[in-house]
Amino acid sequence: MPVNSEYNILPLTRQWRKEASVKVFVIGGTRFIGMFTVQALLQMEHEVTLFNRSGPKLFEGKVEWIEGDRNNVDQLTRAVKVSAPDVILDMIPIVEKHAELLLKAARGVVPRIVTISSMDVYRAYGKLLGIEPEPDTPEDTPFNEESPVRSVLYPYRGPEPRSEDDPSRIMDDYDKIPIENMIMNDPDVKGTVLRLPIVYGPWDGQHRMFEFLKRMMDNRPAILIKEEYAHWRTSRGYVADIGHGIALAISSDKAAGEVFNIASETALSTMEWVQLIGKAVGWKGEIIITGPESTPAHLDIQMNTRQHLFADSKKIRELLGYSEPVSQAQGILRTIEWESENQPSLPEERLAEMFDYASEDEVLRKVKVES
Repeated sequence: MPVNSEYNILPLTRQWRKEASVKVFVIGGTRFIGMFTVQALLQMEHEVTLFNRSGPKLFEGKVEWIEGDRNNVDQLTRAVKVSAPDVILDMIPIVEKHAELLLKAARGVVPRIVTISSMDVYRAYGKLLGIEPEPDTPEDTPFNEESPVRSVLYPYRGPEPRSEDDPSRIMDDYDKIPIENMIMNDPDVKGTVLRLPIVYGPWDGQHRMFEFLKRMMDNRPAILIKEEYAHWRTSRGYVADIGHGIALAISSDKAAGEVFNIASETALSTMEWVQLIGKAVGWKGEIIITGPESTPAHLDIQMNTRQHLFADSKKIRELLGYSEPVSQAQGILRTIEWESENQPSLPEERLAEMFDYASEDEVLRKVKVES
């Protein structure tokens, strides 16, 4: 495993010039992307107030904290008035109601809201899922902030609503498009929208690197990737770099009224991504590309891989001077170190399903015989 990289610290290699100290009211801020964003804001010497139910965690003594529930409009309104910030940063808007309540609390008190969105708003993402018309005609990539968004809303809503006791019930109403529309079109509050890619790094609750890293840690002789998925390209971003970009957008008045993509300049294919991880850990195995008949069921990725998800991030680089403070190699090393020390706690049956090495070995035996 790599050397100790102090993955919870974002080392700045230069002094970042800010226009002025900003009072920032952060909804969330104690998990993954929010944690690194708060860290970047503090390094830029901004004043930070966290509004959540769990407390400041790593930032004890460095930030103000107001306990409250964002879904309670009275609590949210009181907290905003007490804090009287220059900017509200909403790290966790999930449904349209979140934007509605936030605007109600902010009007007449706060001049600007910065909200975190996703590249899943683009029509390209809808075609990736196969829910947009003409999914066999891919959207051009890289797409920019002016590219078309989905025409089909609520991408994770099924034909039947989830039950009320389903912990994923909120995903029936998840969509960043209505949230963006409300934030960017309010007559009294200026908005800024930041569309994020796949984000990796320490404290990633989704453990996006785990499926490949575990196989390398288990000394698998090969990693199988279905051909279409092997060549599929998507934008990614290391969490500290993403947090830095969010902090820049908060720091600059130039960001008011703007939408930005934040992502690495190069979109890696799945195969290239696995190769980088393998190189970082010194894995000596090989990547084997499988076809429709030879791909094990648990590795058969179900999405329209003809549609790449590659964003152009030129706007934030040119307008706000964004660049990544952490190199790609260092970001991957820090992620590997954290993932190797914090493997997800999953039921045995789920692990057996995800890492069905018997099925993978059967494919490898066939490949060996045919060669």
